[in-house]
Amino acid sequence: MRRLALVLTVLVCGPASAQDDSHLQAAKAFLAASYSEDILDVVANQANEILEMIANRLAITEEEKPILETFRDRMNAVLKEEISWEKMEPRMAELYAEHYSEEELDELTQFYLSPIGRKVVERTPELARESWKIAEDFFEDFSPRLRELHEELEAELRLSRAAGQ
Repeated sequence: MRRLALVLTVLVCGPASAQDDSHLQAAKAFLAASYSEDILDVVANQANEILEMIANRLAITEEEKPILETFRDRMNAVLKEEISWEKMEPRMAELYAEHYSEEELDELTQFYLSPIGRKVVERTPELARESWKIAEDFFEDFSPRLRELHEELEAELRLSRAAGQ
C-alpha cells in the first residue's frame, strides 16, 4: 500500500515539479531577454545621484571630497553585495511566474528579443527619467495646494477638538 502511495505521489507531483521548473525557466528567460538585471545599474546610478545631491546640500569642499569618494566607494560596495542579481533573480522569476503563464512568458521573451522589444528595453530608462521629471513638475504645482489642504485639515481638527473639550 505504501508503495502504491509513493508511486502515485511521484506520478502526480513529479510532472507538476517539472512544470514548475520549466515555468521558472521561462520566467528567467524573460528576465534575461528584458535585461532586468540592468535595473541594478539604474539603482546604483540613482543612489550615486542622490549622494551627489546630498553632497551639494552639504557644500562639500575640495578638502572633503576624498571623504565623500571613500563613502561613495563603500556605498557602491554595499549595493553590489546586498543587491546582487544572484540574490534577486530567483525571487523575480517566482514573481513573474506567479503573474504570467509559461506561454505568456515565452511570448514576452520573444517580444523582448524582437527589434521593437530591443527598442523598448533601450528607451525605457530614458522614458522613465523624463516621465519622473514630468511627475515632479506636476507635484511642484500641486504641493502648495496640498499644503493648503493640510493646513485646513489641521485647523478643522483644532476646532473640532476644542469644541469637544
